[in-house]
Amino acid sequence: MDKSTDQRSINNLVWEHISCPILWLSTDYKIKDINSSALKIYQWQKKDIINENYLDLCKQNNLPCPILNNNFSPSKQIIDIETIIKTKNQTSTVLWNIECSYDNEKPNGFILIGKDITELKLKDDKIFELDSIVACMPNNVYWYDKNHTYLGCNHNSAKSIGLPREEAIGKNTKELAEIGKLPPDMYYHGFVKYDEQVMKTGISQFNIEEPPFQDATGKTKYFLSNKVPLRDKNNNIVGLVGISTDITELKTMEQKLEQARKLQEKSQNAKIQGMMEIAAGIAHEIRTPLTSIQCATDAKAYMDRLIAGYKMAEDAGLPVESIRPSHMEGLKNIFNSIDAEAKESMQIIDMFLNNLKSMVKEANTGDYQLCSIKDAVSGALDRYPFDEIQKNSVVYTDADDFKFYGVNLLIQHIIFNLMKNALYYLSENPKAFINIRHEQGETDNYLYFKDTGPGISEYGAVEIRTNYIVN
Repeated sequence: MDKSTDQRSINNLVWEHISCPILWLSTDYKIKDINSSALKIYQWQKKDIINENYLDLCKQNNLPCPILNNNFSPSKQIIDIETIIKTKNQTSTVLWNIECSYDNEKPNGFILIGKDITELKLKDDKIFELDSIVACMPNNVYWYDKNHTYLGCNHNSAKSIGLPREEAIGKNTKELAEIGKLPPDMYYHGFVKYDEQVMKTGISQFNIEEPPFQDATGKTKYFLSNKVPLRDKNNNIVGLVGISTDITELKTMEQKLEQARKLQEKSQNAKIQGMMEIAAGIAHEIRTPLTSIQCATDAKAYMDRLIAGYKMAEDAGLPVESIRPSHMEGLKNIFNSIDAEAKESMQIIDMFLNNLKSMVKEANTGDYQLCSIKDAVSGALDRYPFDEIQKNSVVYTDADDFKFYGVNLLIQHIIFNLMKNALYYLSENPKAFINIRHEQGETDNYLYFKDTGPGISEYGAVEIRTNYIVN
């Protein structure tokens, strides 16, 4: 084998194994040679295309041709012509450089040298896709290096600064704060206080409520931020990623609710105060006749004499109107009954007014207190104006106490109402009784109030949950 043959063998070996796709065309665009990389991209067989016109082959197979309109000439050099070659089994993106080939300084064809950038384009497309996703994400998304230089952000973040995304990238956070007219204390809280700690320790910070600030449009904004360390492929901290959620609407709603709560509280207090004044007036009007009634019962000392005089007149045959024995027996005790009822009514009025005063006082504090159900029930039973018979009809089991947040006197007021209703109906049945107990459960606690009175009517059972129905 001579030296020239050996050189051709080496050239052929290099030609076939070089990774770049290469075609050698004649001056009339016929394929003089093609390497294996180019054959793989075009999905051609070498024996089928040698000496075939490259332009015709591209046209027949509906493939793009980097040589357009036969306009290539030896004096021209075409650089970086991108073509997307789609065959039956694959799609390849190739970047072509085209130069003239020479034989003894005479042009004898064209060399097409390509670079397969398919994977690079896929990566670029993926990067573009991810960047598009980040750009249109809700909230403010941003990331920067340890020097606080912006590496990227989404549209919302750039908008809050007042710059396009492209102009925000590369600027220091301090520069951006000045552009956005962020006061120094807010800059410190938003970009220094937590950020340095995250980048130094590698510990993320979540749900940081930033101080309110005015954005580029002059609107006051509130943000809730999450900040995590940005790491490289070796897990080294190289910066920070922040996601800030605009909670302006939520804060505005909270402020409106607080204002409404204060107005409602003020209105409620005014109503309660008005009710108290009315109740005090009503109590005064009721107390006056009750006092007169109590004074009138002083005449009970003369009742026995009147009854005795009546009997003497009746025995003497005097013309007196007859009184039934049962009515006569009732007259003996009528003043005691009137006096007892008047005293009980006075006690209930006093109890009601005291409860109302306490309710107003506790309502004005604006806070519930930790209460004991045992103390609430015991207090109600101690304060209720029972007579001896009524008191003996109440059975209270004070075991299984539990705690609750509320107003102690409001619970007692509920018990008073239940007690009053029950005792009213229990008076018809001397053997009837009231049973009160409480029970602590796993998830709920219960207060039970039971009486053995006649019960509610069938009509009342249907209507009991309807507003403004009184049975």
